[in-house]
Amino acid sequence: MLTLTGLWCEDRKAIEAALAREFAGALSRARLVTGKAKLRMLGPGAAIVHQRFVLSGLVTAEGQDAGRMAALLTAVLIAQPKGWLAISAQFSALDA
Repeated sequence: MLTLTGLWCEDRKAIEAALAREFAGALSRARLVTGKAKLRMLGPGAAIVHQRFVLSGLVTAEGQDAGRMAALLTAVLIAQPKGWLAISAQFSALDA
């Protein structure tokens, strides 16, 4: 997983730690509004999803309001007996 602040994580424990760090820092006051989503099947039991978001309330390292930003979550999913599993995810900032 690549997080919004650029942290790269390769296993569940690292992902949980990175997200906890972001939620305690830059995303501590963030509000997330979902936008347009696209799902594309890659074959039986595999898909890629693109989900747009608008985030507000982001906090700089100095504790200042960083304003609003657009972001895109791209995730590769595989079907499992109990539901879908994300095997790769990237959260990227967008210009608009």
